[in-house]
Amino acid sequence: MQKRIFQVLFILYMLNHSVGLAQNDCRQDLGKSIEYYNAGMYEKTIELLENKIKKCHFRGSEKTQAFKYLAAAHYEIDNIEQADRYTYRFLKKDPLYEAQTTDPILFSEALDKFDRFPSITLGFMGGPAMLKPIISKKYIVWDAADYMQDYNTGYSNFFEFSISKNLFKYLNINSGISMTNYWYSRQIPFSDTTFVHFKESFLELKIPLELSSSIKIYRGFYTTLYAGIFYTRYLNLSGSFAESQLSQQIMLSEMIKASFDTENYRNIDNVGVSLGIGIDYRLERFIISTKISNSVSGLPFAKKEIGKVSNYEFNLYYTDDLFQLSNTIFSIGLKYTFLYKIKSKY
Repeated sequence: MQKRIFQVLFILYMLNHSVGLAQNDCRQDLGKSIEYYNAGMYEKTIELLENKIKKCHFRGSEKTQAFKYLAAAHYEIDNIEQADRYTYRFLKKDPLYEAQTTDPILFSEALDKFDRFPSITLGFMGGPAMLKPIISKKYIVWDAADYMQDYNTGYSNFFEFSISKNLFKYLNINSGISMTNYWYSRQIPFSDTTFVHFKESFLELKIPLELSSSIKIYRGFYTTLYAGIFYTRYLNLSGSFAESQLSQQIMLSEMIKASFDTENYRNIDNVGVSLGIGIDYRLERFIISTKISNSVSGLPFAKKEIGKVSNYEFNLYYTDDLFQLSNTIFSIGLKYTFLYKIKSKY
């Protein structure tokens, strides 16, 4: 048994040793091909490298070196089409490569023949958001006042996971999912001296579908324009009435203070349009992204009648205004490009 184990281990050692020797020979041949190129022996460079690139398991910088000198040798003998193929394969391996002073001149010049665009990018964004109800029609409130007062809103928290796919040169399609917690309040007139305070909150779950276009403005800085549509679902809706008094000690019924189920009075599914502009700073595969966007829902958020609150002495008929939701979001985040698209300019 021990003898058999020893034999297996010996065989594995010999296989590993032979692979190591073969790989070492491949590295030596790669160095030899570069010497051939520097000596102007372009045909021998091509012959040696095209043979070794099939047999050797070049990895990382070794493979890109092989593609680089194969492309350069083909450019030297005016085999442009084949040279461009190897330049393309080089850039697929190293899409962010910038020409070095030690590179072959024709290869360095050929790099400018290709555009390199982020193909698939993932990212996380976050920041403050401001909600603004847009009133399209107002309803009176019993006989205490002509109309409701305006809505009061505050800043909310916005978080987004995004994915972007390049379609054509500077045009991208973006999607993902975002969450924002919103709230707003308003005062409902009850009499000349008394009003009822109403507050509502909800979680907005949004799935956007946007087109974006980026233009380089300075070094690694890009400006990006966004336009698209979105689907939204409103979750965890809650609303409540609370009494407020100005001068008289008028006590309203506990029913006025009671919470109610706003989902019965809200369109919880919605669609809309959005526009935005941002500035990105690209550092190799990482992107520091900033964005200001504004979106408007296409359907009214409020249904026509939100309800009625009453007791034995008073009756408060509260018919909500028809309004849409608009929000402005300021966000900053980090994105990472997993794949690049390489395309010839010609």
